[in-house]
Amino acid sequence: MVVWPEKGFFGVYDGHGGSKAAEFVAENLHKNMFQKLENRLENIAKQDAIREAYLKTDKEFLKLGGYVELHRGAWRVHGVLSVSRSIGDAHLKDWVLAEPDTRILALTPDMEYLVLASDGLWEEALTVVRLKNSAVYSP
Repeated sequence: MVVWPEKGFFGVYDGHGGSKAAEFVAENLHKNMFQKLENRLENIAKQDAIREAYLKTDKEFLKLGGYVELHRGAWRVHGVLSVSRSIGDAHLKDWVLAEPDTRILALTPDMEYLVLASDGLWEEALTVVRLKNSAVYSP
């Protein structure tokens, strides 16, 4: 594994249908990410590396028997969560992809927050940031 002493890797892994996929991703995605990012300096190459790391992690999880199923007319991870992105079953890849949406963001000193969140955590995170900002910046 490549060691980048001044870099951090943070993830929010949502295990609505059980912890198996989230635990697997938490243990493996960052390793795949650092491996794929090695020697990639351009932004486009970095975005490609991130996609490749997700796809590699997905492929590794599938070998362990991770699944997505049709439940009451909707594709659901572990029969519970309806998603458009997932680490999961190969035969559903036409509908549920592992490839993430990516964006290169140049951080600047005036940025106070970088929020990484899944759908359920996102609204809570925004509420906390808005409350903090209104308390700090209100006249």
